[in-house]
Amino acid sequence: KAMVPREFLARKPLESELTLKLLNGASIQVLGFDAPERSEGAPLAHIALDEFGNMHPRAWTDNVRPMLTDTGGTADIFGVPEGRNHYWDLWCKAVEDESGEWGTHHWTTASVLPLYLGAEQARLEIESARRTLDPATFAQEYEAAFNKAFGSVYYAFDRARHLRTLSYNPNRALVLCLDFNVDPGTATILQEKSNTGGTEGLAPSYTALIDEVFIPRDSNTPLVCREFIRRWGHHQGEVHVYGDPAGNQRRTSAEVGATDWLIVRQHLSRAFGDRLRMRVASAHPPVRSRINAVNSRLLSVDGIAHMLIDPRRCPRMVDDMESVRYKEGTTEANENDGNIGHLSAGLGYYLAERFPVSGGGGGSTLIE
Repeated sequence: KAMVPREFLARKPLESELTLKLLNGASIQVLGFDAPERSEGAPLAHIALDEFGNMHPRAWTDNVRPMLTDTGGTADIFGVPEGRNHYWDLWCKAVEDESGEWGTHHWTTASVLPLYLGAEQARLEIESARRTLDPATFAQEYEAAFNKAFGSVYYAFDRARHLRTLSYNPNRALVLCLDFNVDPGTATILQEKSNTGGTEGLAPSYTALIDEVFIPRDSNTPLVCREFIRRWGHHQGEVHVYGDPAGNQRRTSAEVGATDWLIVRQHLSRAFGDRLRMRVASAHPPVRSRINAVNSRLLSVDGIAHMLIDPRRCPRMVDDMESVRYKEGTTEANENDGNIGHLSAGLGYYLAERFPVSGGGGGSTLIE
């Protein structure tokens, strides 16, 4: 009300509706977003979403973004980092956007606080906070840093270090990693590669994650296999399959009487013939062994990365790396929290077998 000149108003402010009606027919309205659907209805020319990290994760995609389509409207989205949540996801997409549709702007306390307190008082306040807060809290609250969530399972993952645009070799073995599930159905596709270019900080041989299958709803083993074949049926080299040993008993398929691993063998052998190699562990590796294998492949003690991920083809795996946490008060990974955890679990079965942190692998058997 203070910023809009009274001569622009068509009528007195509607206090109960938190709305200003303007002479040109437009309205300015303040809305609480505890129920985002209340914003739907009237044409929207511009919206400012404040404290976006505290809103429902789908408020932008399900409620706000569709309202801007008819008008070609615009949006300002504000917030402060609170771990790597949906605000972090949107921020990353905006940073990586090449269409020119998105812009990103970032301010720290040091750049803003002097405007309110003056330079000297702001400096003293920031120094006081630095002495009393732990580094992670200070970085988040005073430097606007999107820290990893506390209890992150894949703590070794770092976007700057591990995300690259990766190539595909049609003659090198293609590895399919499975974690049998229905909602979602998932698979990770990778190749083992050589660092022929001598990239600094990258091991001479490394694991390259080049694709993923992610079917959000009503999936089953045949659907995942068919999607893999649709994308990679042209592959000329061998195809190696790893995954959850429980697939020898579990049935997430639509084919009655067949186990998941039998379904996988039947479908893939039709496409790849004698180039198919299936390795199924005789028993589950401990969850900790899988997690340790993934973290060690991400980064060894000497600071060398042994794994890279293509973020264009594997966006859900990136979500797993950043979002899978330990269950509160335990050392057990929360790998079945909605849509996260399944891709990284499948990857973990492979890495625990091929690159165990200590001792041998899980005792795989070759299924001909």
